[in-house]
Amino acid sequence: MAVVSEKTKFTPPDNLGTKYRVEEVERFVVAAMASLGVPPHNARALAQVLVAADVRGHYSHGLHRLGSNHYGIAGWYTMKAAERGLVGMSFTNTSPIVVPSRSKKPCLGTNPLSVAAPARGDDSFVLDMATSVVALGKVEVAQLYNKAMPEGWGLDKQGRTTTDPAACLDHGFLLPLGATELHSSYKGFGLGMMVEILCGIMSGAPYGQNLNTRNRSSVPADLSQCFVAIDPSFFASGFQDRMSDFMDQCRNMEPVDKSRPVQVPGDPERANAQKVKSDQGITYHINQVRESWQLAQFLGISPLEWL
Repeated sequence: MAVVSEKTKFTPPDNLGTKYRVEEVERFVVAAMASLGVPPHNARALAQVLVAADVRGHYSHGLHRLGSNHYGIAGWYTMKAAERGLVGMSFTNTSPIVVPSRSKKPCLGTNPLSVAAPARGDDSFVLDMATSVVALGKVEVAQLYNKAMPEGWGLDKQGRTTTDPAACLDHGFLLPLGATELHSSYKGFGLGMMVEILCGIMSGAPYGQNLNTRNRSSVPADLSQCFVAIDPSFFASGFQDRMSDFMDQCRNMEPVDKSRPVQVPGDPERANAQKVKSDQGITYHINQVRESWQLAQFLGISPLEWL
């Protein structure tokens, strides 16, 4: 993309900070989108979902995604349902990059899914996951941070296992959840197919290999989503009480390591959000800060102001 090459012409200063108020990051996203002609209400909606990802600790899906067609964290949509006492489900297909079990070529995307269920207070169950071993954004962030990625995340374009994120991103592939057939990669592949059924196939839209590849940014991605909301009160009363009890049963299991208690889906994100609140800001990797500063220069907007 032209933006990627053009913004690198700007050299960031050495004194950039790394902590930013939530409101400032939202301001920056809105300003960036407004500079490209995006209507204010759309820009604000994008800012909310991207910043929510960073607040919850998913830096691969937040500010890092500014300017892409990414729909953000799948949990953003399911949490909206849970806030209203509903069980929410969210699914999206993505450009094919995941190699199925026994295949040399990809036919599915990372195809994430989320399920959120309300419990007492703000203590909701929030499962938010890719059906690949890892989301593509995690590989991109590893490259941005100049770090190797764990073995088993992905392959290079020759189909060889690699720990180099650049090799994986250069027309390489990701592995389905489970990574190898011995470790049940067919289950991750099956879940990815399930998401595709609910999104592309059910809606009559492109699916699987018919979707545009992620490297073709000159044409619409033409992705599909599926959203489900279920009112648990139609089935039985006391859902939120039982949900809280169930999650506490899991949390209260004796851990192998007492310093690492059992967590349920949503706990790590709540802990990160609490840290952001106590720190009064989001702390970013310096490379993400530099990239955002370069984008500001390219777009002609005010860069992020740190704390």
